Amino acid sequence: ISIFRTRNNALAAKAAQVDALQSELAEAKANNDAIKSQLDEHARQEKYNQKQILIELLAQDVRNQLPNDNQVNIDSTLFCFV
Repeated sequence: ISIFRTRNNALAAKAAQVDALQSELAEAKANNDAIKSQLDEHARQEKYNQKQILIELLAQDVRNQLPNDNQVNIDSTLFCFV
């Protein structure tokens, strides 16, 4: 009977270790998801900023290509990139 108690205690200890590891894994996954979300948002913002720069550069390029007597106000909102 003492052998069964010893084995039972060992199994209980292993089960506790498994529970602790599962909890640690869940926490690591949640942390990973949060970091990924932040990286995705940063990438989205950077893409938007680069798109705005390109739109402005394109508007400037169009203005530069027009003859001086035909300069028009080029609104950068006319350029739409998806």
